[in-house]
Amino acid sequence: SLMLQKAKVCIEKELINNALSPSMIADQVGTSVRNLHRLFASCDTTIGRYILERRLEQCADDLKNEGAHEKVSSVAYNWGFSDVSHFSRSFKARFGMSPREFRMRKTTYS
Repeated sequence: SLMLQKAKVCIEKELINNALSPSMIADQVGTSVRNLHRLFASCDTTIGRYILERRLEQCADDLKNEGAHEKVSSVAYNWGFSDVSHFSRSFKARFGMSPREFRMRKTTYS
C-alpha cells in the first residue's frame, strides 16, 4: 500500500536516529500507530523488526566496505543502535557470525 511505502521511506530517512519510534513514523506519514502496526503485520513482520533488519543490513554494508576500519561500535552507533551488545547479538542472529567475523570474512575474500 501507499501508506506502507511512505512509512518505509520515512524509516530509511530516520534509521540513523536512535530515537526512531512507531509513533514518530505514524506522525510523519499521517496515520495511527495502530494502523502502522497493522500495515507491517500484513507483510508478516513488525515495525520494530523491520527497523532492526534495515539497520543490520546498513551496518553489514558498512562493515563490508573495504574502507570500514571504523570500530564496530561506531558503525552500530552510526545506524541508530544505542547498545553495542544488543547490536552484536542481533547481528549474529541475522548473519550467523559476529560483526567482527563478518568484516574479516569480507576483507579476506573480496
